[in-house]
Amino acid sequence: MSSPDPGSVGAEMRTRHELQIDRPETAGPKDVVRRLLSMTRTGRMFLETRATQTPVAPGRWLRQKLNPSLRDVYWPIHPSSLVQNPRRILIGIETSPGLMPGCYLQGLGGIIIGDYTQVGPHVGIGSRPHRDARDRRSRSGLGVMSMTLART
Repeated sequence: MSSPDPGSVGAEMRTRHELQIDRPETAGPKDVVRRLLSMTRTGRMFLETRATQTPVAPGRWLRQKLNPSLRDVYWPIHPSSLVQNPRRILIGIETSPGLMPGCYLQGLGGIIIGDYTQVGPHVGIGSRPHRDARDRRSRSGLGVMSMTLART
């Protein structure tokens, strides 16, 4: 019984190692999912908000889009929160009013919430136009008051 030649075993190992370097790495399932998600606007939203204060989770996003009363809200919110007139509410970077449970936002008069502003649970924020009989602009329909919340 002869022992294997040490030089030939080393050559075989070098060849395997070289093949692994020359061969492109195969993508795992997570890499494939990330690449597919990065091709769509919604998928990029999931990926880009993962490590932020207000991450958008796919399950929560889907439930929100399937709920008729929350469909028009363009940021993630808790299912128990209520938002009226979301198109009149402008939110900043990493801001998600209503992400905490039980929030109420009414944006008829316009609300601007600045960057990195957090809203706690069970908070109500409302803005609606108030007409003052003494103000001529309000009689013409131009007197709309808006509210701005920002981090100080």
